[in-house]
Amino acid sequence: MLWTSHSSGREVETPDTGDGSEKKSGIERRITRRDVRQILREAARHNQRHQCLLFAELGVGGISELLGSLEHTMAFGKVRNEQIDGKPFLVVQGRWNIDVLKNFLDEQELEELRSNTDARQLPRLPEHMPDMVRLYFDRDSLFPRRVLYLKRHRSTNSLRSMLSLNFVDVVLNAPVDENEFNFVPPDKVFPLDVTPKYIQQIRDAANRATNRN
Repeated sequence: MLWTSHSSGREVETPDTGDGSEKKSGIERRITRRDVRQILREAARHNQRHQCLLFAELGVGGISELLGSLEHTMAFGKVRNEQIDGKPFLVVQGRWNIDVLKNFLDEQELEELRSNTDARQLPRLPEHMPDMVRLYFDRDSLFPRRVLYLKRHRSTNSLRSMLSLNFVDVVLNAPVDENEFNFVPPDKVFPLDVTPKYIQQIRDAANRATNRN
């Protein structure tokens, strides 16, 4: 079972009126959980189509699953060396491969894609979908310190950051107490099971693929 804790807002100081009234927090907390085995089992039922697996991996979470998803859904260029704040990184950039893009583009656009290596000239994808991803690996440990999703600007074709995942204070191969895996939701926060949502997304993706064929 994968648990995810979501927090939004900020702490709000309320004046002390002296009547013993409870101070309220401006932070909203939400807990979701998903059954990993159910999600992967549903993906396997549909011949492990790329889009089904993509939804499954989004449902599972974790760095290894994220990298695995990017590996089989994106085509990557050459690795380059880069210095950031004096630290050496290996940087690689990728874009969606044909198997993913055929779910969003028509045959003419796909043909242009096959003959064009310039990402700035590719057909535009939906606004909620990034065009490219850039990965920053620590050169010594090869740990992915940053995952940057990029979107092309409509008018200038320049790339802008759409979402950035940054991992800080990383400790590798440290002992982990088994009790760390026993998650107890906070008081008065009722977990929401999102397993059915991911399973339905997998089924919808499989149905769309079947209808196209």
